[in-house]
Amino acid sequence: MIGFDEALRAVGSLDAEELTLWIEQNWVVPTKQADDYLFSDIDIARLHLVYDIRYTFQVAPDTVSLVLSLLDQVYTGRRQMRKLAEAIASQPEDVQQSIYAGVKAPDKG
Repeated sequence: MIGFDEALRAVGSLDAEELTLWIEQNWVVPTKQADDYLFSDIDIARLHLVYDIRYTFQVAPDTVSLVLSLLDQVYTGRRQMRKLAEAIASQPEDVQQSIYAGVKAPDKG
């Protein structure tokens, strides 16, 4: 975990006012401790993501929340699919084959 000032340095061109705004917007949610914020590795990765969305892709500030929400949904779906694949892989071969056959079956309707 790193503090506010270290997080600023980790991202580079980000200033304190903007990072504070990102926290207020819940674009990144570091841990609040006493009079400082503590950022995990995941928080720092999120800062880089937000920075890229804002400046590399030039997404307007009022659209960033929507983009982040959609990305969060994609990441959640990927995690759920990975868990499902692991659960299927842990089943006996005949159960796995039955599941795969059901997935490959054509849609009805």
